Amino acid sequence: MAKQFNREKWIEADQLLHYTIYQSCGNPFLGSFMNLFHPIYQHYFEEIIAAKAFRLKAHKAIVNAIINGNSQQALEGCQRLLTPNE
Repeated sequence: MAKQFNREKWIEADQLLHYTIYQSCGNPFLGSFMNLFHPIYQHYFEEIIAAKAFRLKAHKAIVNAIINGNSQQALEGCQRLLTPNE
């Protein structure tokens, strides 16, 4: 599995996921915000990938919560994702 991992594709997919979520919120500021800070996001995503800290299961749980319309579960998933592992 590790041999099949494509770092650039993961970064691209992760950025697209975040952008899609921002656009879906209906708040044009969020999309503009992502575009404005794209270079910072790019560096951040590259650091996460280098550290192998991309936490695919956590991202999937958030996406599933959004798809199911469960905003509380999505919020809690985001909070867990942003909390450093102990």
